[in-house]
Amino acid sequence: MRDHLRRPGNATAITTARYTSDVIEYLEALQEATEALSTLGDPVSRSQLADAARDLSQVLRKFYGARVILMRVAGLQPFNYTD
Repeated sequence: MRDHLRRPGNATAITTARYTSDVIEYLEALQEATEALSTLGDPVSRSQLADAARDLSQVLRKFYGARVILMRVAGLQPFNYTD
């Protein structure tokens, strides 16, 4: 990704939106795992892991907003994933 974005003309809104979506997928998986650890893991660490899961939620909201802006700039309709 980094090498691709460093090439002239490759850091377009659509390319950045695509990579942002990739990062969102990783963060969602990390948040899900953190939430599981905060409820099922050793009680000593549950409070800190619950805080980390909340922090990841805030980070994800910012990434979602950035993706929407990038998609609009690229002329695409923003979308939401639903399970």
